[in-house]
Amino acid sequence: AGPLLVPLALHAAMTGTAAETIRLAQRALGDGALVRLAAATLQPFVYAAAVALTHVGELASAEQTLTEAIAQFRERGLLRPVAAAAAFRAHARYLAGRLAAAEADARLWLEEPAMTNWPVPSALATAALVFVLVERGRLGVARRALDAFERSPHDPEAPPSQPLRASRAYLLAAEGRPQAALEALRECERFERDWQAHAGLWVAWRSQAALCQLALGDKSEARRLADEELALARAFGAQRAIGIALHAHALVHDADQATLTEAIEKLANSGARLEQARAMIDLGSAI
Repeated sequence: AGPLLVPLALHAAMTGTAAETIRLAQRALGDGALVRLAAATLQPFVYAAAVALTHVGELASAEQTLTEAIAQFRERGLLRPVAAAAAFRAHARYLAGRLAAAEADARLWLEEPAMTNWPVPSALATAALVFVLVERGRLGVARRALDAFERSPHDPEAPPSQPLRASRAYLLAAEGRPQAALEALRECERFERDWQAHAGLWVAWRSQAALCQLALGDKSEARRLADEELALARAFGAQRAIGIALHAHALVHDADQATLTEAIEKLANSGARLEQARAMIDLGSAI
């Protein structure tokens, strides 16, 4: 039954709630049967279950699932699946704020000679690597990594392409190009519309766009986007998503201290240490 539940978990991640997604993903994983199936047959269901868990902010569960899969792949001498699982794990580790581990995982896949034959993990690995490099201020290296992926064969409409779009916008904003970043984020909006992802939280593009609008001086639009994302996040129910939305909401509403404090509490409960640290810095600046 596990493999049959995985698409339902992914669908819940795009159209339902965090609680529904977690329930379905955990049922799919069972007592480790899905990981064992992946090792025996190389079917990709375990990766998809980890993607669903990552999306709802269950970062420790996603990482544990992929770490267990990597261990079983290694026991069988399956090196390419090891690298593929590392690519999916890179994204979860970045979101958890584990930058060095995320970079190591991303590079393990991206340095795999045959990686262009499977563009889905390449998209997630590239997104994680770009995010990490931007955090470290290595914008030129991040730009080259992104350009290298975009020159390779890939399906730009696959669901894992959303983090890649968000990483592209993050890099553009760091390069001081908020208008170009907004254009990249509009592609995230288009993806949601085309895929009918009504939950609206595959990536926190509205929060990113709100900060770009604030940088461009359009406080009204910034607040509209932040208000919309906070409403969506509360309805979806994932602590990380709520925390990120609260953080952006506070920043576009004159660095509201009460909202920043609530954001920090939500992020602390989600395991998103990097986002929590950002909110704590902004609260310190606002006091």
